[in-house]
Amino acid sequence: MNYKEEIQKFKKEFASLKNATLEEKNEFDARFKEYIRDKSPEEKKELSRAFFEAAKEEKERAKNIATYVDMRLKLENVLNVVSMAYISKTYFDKSRSWFNHRLNNNKINGVPVSFNREELQTLSFALDDIGTKIKDTARLIVS
Repeated sequence: MNYKEEIQKFKKEFASLKNATLEEKNEFDARFKEYIRDKSPEEKKELSRAFFEAAKEEKERAKNIATYVDMRLKLENVLNVVSMAYISKTYFDKSRSWFNHRLNNNKINGVPVSFNREELQTLSFALDDIGTKIKDTARLIVS
């Protein structure tokens, strides 16, 4: 097993300690320290590199989750009011699934997708345009 796999194994075990007792957490800490202590200086460098890479991956994963949550919160008030299929077709000339993949930060070919800056500007314009159409229509009803 390589160091990246070892880090993933320890990370998975650490995550499982969420509801563990203090004694179980201390046992994990002791095993991890022993694992590191038994390594040569060169192995420690390699392990450190693998740990750093795993941390970068987790940081990127957290960033993607934060982006997704932020987008969902911003759109929460309109998701059930405005047709996202209409926005997808009218403003992006794309399918509803294309829109939903980006909205939900789904993985396409193993890579999470989200709206780019230009697409976010288009979405903002679409919502503003639809809002104007709704206001204009509301005014027509009472005139």
